[in-house]
Amino acid sequence: MHFATQFPIYEYLLPLYISVVFQRYRTKGTTGASRPDIQRRRKRLREILPTAVQSDPLLFEALDAMLSIEFWITLRRDQRLPVERATEVLRHAVARTTRPTSQG
Repeated sequence: MHFATQFPIYEYLLPLYISVVFQRYRTKGTTGASRPDIQRRRKRLREILPTAVQSDPLLFEALDAMLSIEFWITLRRDQRLPVERATEVLRHAVARTTRPTSQG
């Protein structure tokens, strides 16, 4: 799976999204999985992922979390990783999560 094109947009949206995040916590509104942005992300993810991945609920949830902007914010702001390292971490996490497991 190739998600490399998604990471530069995260960096572009980071300051804008963070301000929205703070606004969301200050106001009462739609939260959680019912938020339209989360619904859109999950719909897009289902459109691009192979059926085998979609049919594994735990794998789908793991990928959804890893590919969210919240995960990027954690890497960049909370863990203070540079863009290159955050990208490397995301690629590694997705690769390890989607790697076929050996049965034996």
